[in-house]
Amino acid sequence: MLTESVTELTSLIHDPTTDPELRSLAADDLGESRTQLANASQSLITSLVPVHPFAHLPCILEIRPGAGGSEAAIFAGDLFRMYQTFCNRSGFRTSLLKYENVNGTTEAGVPLSEAIFEIENADAYGVFRSQEDFENPESDYYIDQKEIKLEVMRASGAGGQHVNKTESAVRLTHIPTNTVVSMQDSRSQHKNKESAWSLMRSRIAQLRREKREEEMVNLRRSVVGVAKMGRGDKVRTYNWGQQRVTDHRSGITVHDLDDVMGGGQTLEKVMESVRGWLMERDVEALIAEESQKK
Repeated sequence: MLTESVTELTSLIHDPTTDPELRSLAADDLGESRTQLANASQSLITSLVPVHPFAHLPCILEIRPGAGGSEAAIFAGDLFRMYQTFCNRSGFRTSLLKYENVNGTTEAGVPLSEAIFEIENADAYGVFRSQEDFENPESDYYIDQKEIKLEVMRASGAGGQHVNKTESAVRLTHIPTNTVVSMQDSRSQHKNKESAWSLMRSRIAQLRREKREEEMVNLRRSVVGVAKMGRGDKVRTYNWGQQRVTDHRSGITVHDLDDVMGGGQTLEKVMESVRGWLMERDVEALIAEESQKK
């Protein structure tokens, strides 16, 4: 009914014989009908798509600089502060697992080498799923301890100098995938081991999830011609000169970069847009699965 209403109103507006007053009323009704149609469409998508299996879980954010040297490392630090501020403003509890600058220290004001923190709220994954580097730390994936090589060593700082004399640093290697996790932020070996295991489970879960998603993308492509957005593709552009942020998945563009980097409502707007894009992608997956059954 709403689709028919939009079609009829559009035809009425473009009909040169339509009375001007009637055309004005039709234009008002058209705007309202389009809004109702968009809301109905979104409600239908929401009802069709099952809740993501990880939506109720916490998540882990890992931030590392890409190519670009010191500028990339500085920008990585900006992103870390952006998400920390957003979490604080939104009431999300966070726990810093690792923070290391390019000189191997935790000194403030130095370009970032790596930052990892957990967002502890039970529904964090569902909220932050749209952010490229968020992962699920608590999954049903079991890691056999026989597959893990555990090494302990002295924590070292910049230039190889030892931070302490005890073997508090921990390194885990998942032998089947050669995934390596190192932790030395705490003076407690137990705490570092606990954090390392949490991060290892997250990364292995991510690898397995990516494998399933690759299979699903191939299935969708075979049915509806959906192209895959891989890790090498541009995901989001931050343009300081134009005060612009563009997410290349959902296509949204906003012109308040300061508010985005400050973890404000504009960042939430971008994240919400990408969540909608992800939901549409889930619908495509359902269509592909149903087509394969026929």
